[in-house]
Amino acid sequence: MKTRKISKILVAIDGSHSSIEAAKHAVELAKKYNAELFALTIINTQPWFYSSTLYGWASSETMERVHESDINAAQIWLDRIKKSAEDFGVILQTKISLVPYTQSSTAGTIINYAEENHIELIVIGTRGYSGIKNTLLGSVALAVLTYSHCPVLVIK
Repeated sequence: MKTRKISKILVAIDGSHSSIEAAKHAVELAKKYNAELFALTIINTQPWFYSSTLYGWASSETMERVHESDINAAQIWLDRIKKSAEDFGVILQTKISLVPYTQSSTAGTIINYAEENHIELIVIGTRGYSGIKNTLLGSVALAVLTYSHCPVLVIK
């Protein structure tokens, strides 16, 4: 059987244990296949979640503070993974995507990024930080697995 060449790998990271494990596997695969490695983290915060009232929306100032905090946290995860990849001899390109509430879902953003960048393999953790611990597969991982144009490796 002929081995398929993989030249571009995308790993989706949200800081959860599962996504960090996915990043470790993605680094190993990038090394093995001498592939380009991309890490994407998506900040998809909803204004209603941060509202001070039951049915309101958070102010733009509140959302700016939330996004700044989320971006800083994401940069820490990405820097750690980038350092780990470099120690392994792999160059990691990172991106933080801020998704306004009117746009695509997290899974949709991952899929679109993969298509636009001609990714040949997506590596993703089974469950992120959604808080749902008793499901077999998280909703983002399931959607990416279902709708991706390329193979998806799901890491537990």
